[in-house]
Amino acid sequence: MNRLDMMEYFDGVFNEFGYLGFNLNQSAFLTFYKPLICWTPDKATVLRSPDRFFQMHLVMGAFPMAPFPGNDHSIRPDPEVERYYLDYGQMFNALRGRTWVLLPNVLEVQDNKALANVFAVGNALVVPVVMGMEDSARVYLRQCDHLLRTSTVSVSIWSPGDEGPVTRRCEVHDNELDLAVPLKRGCAFLILKPVANVER
Repeated sequence: MNRLDMMEYFDGVFNEFGYLGFNLNQSAFLTFYKPLICWTPDKATVLRSPDRFFQMHLVMGAFPMAPFPGNDHSIRPDPEVERYYLDYGQMFNALRGRTWVLLPNVLEVQDNKALANVFAVGNALVVPVVMGMEDSARVYLRQCDHLLRTSTVSVSIWSPGDEGPVTRRCEVHDNELDLAVPLKRGCAFLILKPVANVER
C-alpha cells in the first residue's frame, strides 16, 4: 500500500511489486528517510537483465530481496543468480542507512551519459552511477561545502564484481567536485568521505 498519508507511521516499506519500474519509483519517493526492500519473485526476474535489475535498485536507494533457503513464493538460492548478488553486494552494503539528498541541481552527469543519484550515509555521500552508455562518465557534485564541509575528499569507486574499490583523493573547487568516473557494465558506485573523517 503506497499511501503518502500513512507513511508518517511506517518505519520502512517492503513492496511486493517493487521489481516493476513504476512501483519501485513510487515506493522510493515515499521512503526518502526510510529503508525500502523490494520483493524479487524468482531468478527469471533478475536474469532477464541482471545489471539493469540491480542498477535500477541502486539508483533508487532500494534493496532487492535476496535468495534465501525456504523463501515462500520468492527467489531461492541458485548459483546462476547468486553471482550477481555478490557482484553488487558491497554496493548495497554501503547503502544501508541511506537518506536521499534533496538539494536542487546537486548532481549532474555530463551529456546524460548515465543515470545517477546521491544519498547521505552517516558522514559520507554515496553516488550510484548506473545505466551508462560508454566506458566512463563525468560526474559533477555540487554544494560540496554544505554536504562535505571540506576541500579534500576521499573517493572510493566500486564496480560490479570487483573485490575492492579504487580509492583516490579529490579536491573541491568552487563548491563542486568534478569526477571522471570509469564505468564497468555501465556502473560505478562512489563513496565520498571528508578526508578529515576517513580514518575515524
